[in-house]
Amino acid sequence: MLSASIMVGMTLSSSAFASPKNIGDLSIYQAANQGAPTLTMMLDTSGSMGGYSMSEDHNMQCYVYNYYNRTYLVRNGYQTVDNPTFSYVNPDNNSQSFSVTLPLKGCFKGYFSNGTWYKYRGNDYELDRLSVLKKSLLSLIATPGKISNETRVAVGTFSTNGDGKTSNIKIPANKLTFEQREKIAKYVANLEANGGTPTASALSEAGAYMMGTNTSVEPYWQVVGMRDYVSGGDAYRACEVSDDETSQTSQNTENGYPIGNYLG
Repeated sequence: MLSASIMVGMTLSSSAFASPKNIGDLSIYQAANQGAPTLTMMLDTSGSMGGYSMSEDHNMQCYVYNYYNRTYLVRNGYQTVDNPTFSYVNPDNNSQSFSVTLPLKGCFKGYFSNGTWYKYRGNDYELDRLSVLKKSLLSLIATPGKISNETRVAVGTFSTNGDGKTSNIKIPANKLTFEQREKIAKYVANLEANGGTPTASALSEAGAYMMGTNTSVEPYWQVVGMRDYVSGGDAYRACEVSDDETSQTSQNTENGYPIGNYLG
């Protein structure tokens, strides 16, 4: 169950030849050079990683999404259920250490009745997907020896600020020094689930990063279709004009949706 949650939550792209270059705005994206292995982690922070996953993964009706009016019914069961602290002491310098408190969200085990979620006695709980992902990553980063200090690690998220369209590398690839571990741990601990899941953008951005560029540099990534919500379910629309994401959104639209025909 844990490994499945991790696979749902992140996409890994690796290369043995990438290394960072620190020149102004190019400190994140740069051409690849011979160096240590690099791990680029694109973390799924979409809305389905949060409370909505409680019903899908655990059949717990403490947080439900209403498809018909596209609103979340946040019942009293979905909450912060634990606050573990992850600490790391630099094995090469005991005077260097950091601690990160991780609020884990989910639901205490219980039952739903008359519009209310009732908690069973005891404190058994299940976590949402993002909490499982964050807990796993912090365990990896904050445990000496689990991953080599020579490994270069970069971290990105999809979608960017919950926009449901784009993804970005947030922490550039660097060796897992004490400073890099602390930066990643604090960033991951503050992630929130929100917005759509632009998987194609995430894969494109990770691939572009490993080649020293990004998807905002010409030629832009192409919008060829879009998922929409029609008559109580998902539908897919094929765009008639492929252009960069900005133009596709602002110009090639009709009533706020991309021009094109629904598929299937």
